Amino acid sequence: MSGVYQITGVYPMEGGTMAAGGGIAASLAGNTAGVLALVSSGTLILAGGNNITVSQDGQSVTISGAAGGGAGDGGNILAAGTRTAGSNSSVLFSNVNGISFGLDTVNGSVMTASYTVPSQSVQTQNMVAVIASGANGNGTFSSGTVSLKAGNNITLSTGANVVSVHGVAAQTVQSQNFIAAIVSGANGDGTYTSGTLSVKAGNNITLSTGANVFSIHGVAAQTVQTQNFVAVIGSGANGNGTFTSGTVTLAAGNNVTLSTGANVISIHGGAGGGGGGIGEEVRGANGTATFTSGTITVAAGNNITLSTGANAWSIHGVAAQSVQTQNFVAVVGNGANGTGTFSSGSVSLAAGNNVTLSTGANIISIHGVAAAPAQQTLSGYHPYDEGVPVASRVGQGSLHLQPLQIPVMQYDRIAFSIFWTNATNSSGSATISQWVGLYTKNASTLSLDISTSTSVGITFAGTGGNQSLQAGPRLLTVPWTQTLTKGNYWVAILTRTTSGNTDGTFSQFLLSDFSGSAFSGVFGAASNATLQRRLGLGIYTATTNAIPGSIAFSHLNGTAAVAGQQPVFFFGSGTA
Repeated sequence: MSGVYQITGVYPMEGGTMAAGGGIAASLAGNTAGVLALVSSGTLILAGGNNITVSQDGQSVTISGAAGGGAGDGGNILAAGTRTAGSNSSVLFSNVNGISFGLDTVNGSVMTASYTVPSQSVQTQNMVAVIASGANGNGTFSSGTVSLKAGNNITLSTGANVVSVHGVAAQTVQSQNFIAAIVSGANGDGTYTSGTLSVKAGNNITLSTGANVFSIHGVAAQTVQTQNFVAVIGSGANGNGTFTSGTVTLAAGNNVTLSTGANVISIHGGAGGGGGGIGEEVRGANGTATFTSGTITVAAGNNITLSTGANAWSIHGVAAQSVQTQNFVAVVGNGANGTGTFSSGSVSLAAGNNVTLSTGANIISIHGVAAAPAQQTLSGYHPYDEGVPVASRVGQGSLHLQPLQIPVMQYDRIAFSIFWTNATNSSGSATISQWVGLYTKNASTLSLDISTSTSVGITFAGTGGNQSLQAGPRLLTVPWTQTLTKGNYWVAILTRTTSGNTDGTFSQFLLSDFSGSAFSGVFGAASNATLQRRLGLGIYTATTNAIPGSIAFSHLNGTAAVAGQQPVFFFGSGTA
């Protein structure tokens, strides 16, 4: 019960009335709860409610309320609550501007406050229009973000909300003193008073620079030299002449060759001319030479005769060789590079593959390698006719591989030597499945070339039925038409049998192993299952019911008990 409790009673006063039994009549008023009634008899009990303490001292009754409770809530603190009747003196914390108040959920004595940051709304910004003008075009920016980037010779800096743009100080026009340059030469005359003047060294000119000076150096001028010239008298088909000055040029005529060396002019061959003295220029097969001093000696070369007389010297050469008629037998060439007929000129014979050329006594001999005999194609092939077979078996589902050198051959079937037997007092059925494949070597792996397979059924009833057609040593033939080229092959053979009972027995004919022991490897070395007496002779390490596409040599067991006992078979063709 909450509120203020008021006890109203009637006391015996002079002239008053006392309630029956000597008590008082009491009632409650003020902030009350529940149904009120007048208490005029019996015992009135005062009970302390929540946060209310009732105490008595003699005839005094004291009612005390705890802090924040008791006779009224005038001292209450309301967090995010509502002020109601009787709470006018309470302190009220209201939620406002994103701040929320509350009391902790443990004991309700701790006030909490939380703040929710409101979403930032888009603010309207006033921006001064920025006008940019540059090499890439003009633009006006009135909103958004404007980025300033420093271009060539520009420095940007910021500070105190200021953007500073610094550029290189403008280049002032510099006054230059330029001496006018006048150029006169083979390409014309020109005067230059501004711009850039490039000076290039021509023939016999050297340019150099240093200490702001450039120098032009040329070859010293040639002075006129006094020359003593011996008169040269020329006599020939074109007339006679005497030369006492200037340059005399000797030119090689028909069938004449001129050569120079050690201040000597040599004239070889037919008629020519000569001269001697300073300033002589000689031209010939060995080049051109000019002699300006000393003595020029004219020497007779091969087939040349020199003679002098009456201040004249004569040069005589052998008469020119006339064109000789040659008889040429036409040569007809036919080969890989095409066909051609040669009736004149030079014919060169070149030795091709497997051809040897030799010459002697005006004879050209051409030798070739003897042609290889044509290879014979065999009809069928029997690799184990000389072997000794025994009835045994490689194993159910065991793939046996054996290397075999096969000649060029053609065949239309392959035949396997097998053996079948069954009890004479039983009947049943069985199925024999046979696979065969030919492999070729590819590094450390065998790759399948061709393969085939067959499956046959057997029925037996003692010695009756088909027993007489299938019992004993037989040939199981598989149709298979192929033509093989000569080479190294590996033959893989696989068999499986299934039967309805155990009264029948299937065997293969294998090559006999006289040692009776499996291959153990190389003498003096430890044995290993992957060792093979011949590369590729062994049992495939995995049980299979088909011919694999490839088999690694490392997956063959060459030391297994039947690895060296090859299944007997042959390739057949027609009746062979």
